[in-house]
Formats: sequence, C-alpha cells, structure tokens
Amino acid sequence: MITIRRTPRPRASRETVSTHLYKIFTKLGITSRAALRDALEGLTPEEEQATEQPDDIKED
Repeated sequence: MITIRRTPRPRASRETVSTHLYKIFTKLGITSRAALRDALEGLTPEEEQATEQPDDIKED
C-alpha cells in the first residue's frame, strides 16, 4: 500500500505579515487606515483588478 501525504501550505506568521506591511506602507507614505483607504479609492479599474486576490487564497 502506498501512502500519499499532502504537504501543508506554507503559512506566514502574523508578525512576518505585519513587518512586511509596515515596510510597504512606510515606502508608500501610508500612515493610517484612512490614508490606505484614500490611496485605494484613487485606483483605476485595471489597478483594482491587480489588487484582487485569486479565488484559491482565502483570508482567515
């Protein structure tokens, strides 16, 4: 009998995600949730599509 095991998907810790977002937001000059909202409101439809998550990625 052959046993096939599925490798779990790699996951990033909350601290890792937080660090990466902090660095990105700092470079973009985003200092608050309101600033992020304002930056996203100015996106064109093509830019909005580029920021959408694929269907196989779900938020926790």
